[in-house]
Amino acid sequence: MMGMLDVVRPVVDAYPGAIDWLGPHGIPLLRHAVAGESDEVVDFLRSKGAV
Repeated sequence: MMGMLDVVRPVVDAYPGAIDWLGPHGIPLLRHAVAGESDEVVDFLRSKGAV
């Protein structure tokens, strides 16, 4: 979902705990977004409390 804010936003809005979910490779959403240089997604996740 790198760079797919239109997908990430409704999931996190519906399930706030999703910011802590791990992907299939054990990588959290924020780390995945940072690695993919998805600034919009990184900013959104941080605004929701992801660290």
